[in-house]
Amino acid sequence: MNTPTTLAQKYWITNGAVHAKHVVVFAQLHVGGRNEGIHGVLVRIRDDDLKTMPQVKFGRVYFVGFRAL
Repeated sequence: MNTPTTLAQKYWITNGAVHAKHVVVFAQLHVGGRNEGIHGVLVRIRDDDLKTMPQVKFGRVYFVGFRAL
């Protein structure tokens, strides 16, 4: 899993940011320079003690407002 720029960051909206050990990331799969399309990849983000795995970073997304439809 590679996030080369901030524009390629992965976001989700749940309490998974607090309690999840694994997430499914949907991303473009590139193999040998060829784009193989979007695939779901299971990624471990925390260990059994809920400590963040190496190379995983968490941040918050703040919304200024929310508009219900």
